[in-house]
Amino acid sequence: MKKALILLMPLLCIGAIAQPQWSKHIDKNLGIEISYPRDWKPNYKNPNKSVSFTAAKIRNGKTSASLWIHISDVPGNESLDSLTLDYMKTLRSDGNLIHGGNELVMDGRNAYSFHTSVENNDQSKISDFYLLKTDSKFYILALIVYQRREYDSYKSDFQKIIESLKINNP
Repeated sequence: MKKALILLMPLLCIGAIAQPQWSKHIDKNLGIEISYPRDWKPNYKNPNKSVSFTAAKIRNGKTSASLWIHISDVPGNESLDSLTLDYMKTLRSDGNLIHGGNELVMDGRNAYSFHTSVENNDQSKISDFYLLKTDSKFYILALIVYQRREYDSYKSDFQKIIESLKINNP
């Protein structure tokens, strides 16, 4: 038994080192709580409407990934379907290709997710979008990887971020 524990100790230490530490972001202004890797940095460009988090990994002087959360006021009678379709049209007009789509539940609310990609000489960006609506707010979460080849290295972090979302607005 002691031999087994001694042999497992280095593996347990490596596993502990490999796991990112997480911070919780509580934003009373936006009415959200979300967890994110501790080495990501929050940025406020429009404190009443959005927050973003920039990954610490930098490649060639550029950020490799980010999380963007935008919240807008909407009439209570506008459906998630129509808001999603309108947002997809905007993304297409900006040159994004839209892939797949899934209905899901986030924080007890109906939501919709899809992927986009942009391929050109400057970038091969891939993004995961999650859209949901409360009675009066429309939430857009975008998880963006700026180099397609790095997408898989962020998938598990993105999943934890999405699962951690709590909305404190009606």
